[in-house]
Amino acid sequence: HCTECTYTTDSRYQFLVHKGFHTEEKIFSCDKCSFKTKAVVALRSHLSNQCNKKLRCSECPFVTSRRLDLTSHMKYHNVNLRYKCTICSFSTALGWHFNRHAKLHKKGPRQPGQKGKKRQKPSTSSSAEQRDCQSDNE
Repeated sequence: HCTECTYTTDSRYQFLVHKGFHTEEKIFSCDKCSFKTKAVVALRSHLSNQCNKKLRCSECPFVTSRRLDLTSHMKYHNVNLRYKCTICSFSTALGWHFNRHAKLHKKGPRQPGQKGKKRQKPSTSSSAEQRDCQSDNE
């Protein structure tokens, strides 16, 4: 039952949609970003068109729906750190981080233009670093 007018419904969803007509307060918010709206249909549109879009790294199979995560990830490409990927330009100073990245190449989505091509197994730039990398996980 609406306190502003005579509208009534048994549907919580329909009531929330109706409530948006009486207020400028943005009562619906996205849990993936800072988007807020007074209309649930606008939130649904936002979720299907904006936040659920997959953002892909241009260098490796990394995929995310958050721009901040992609920006953070990109900082590890084209830098010269201890553990270097032999498939893409990724490198990191941490063995566990490298191992997590290497798994993307093993099971991640293929990059455009890779259809039908066999993927190489990622490795570090030297056998000593590879041993160090493996020992970090034990």
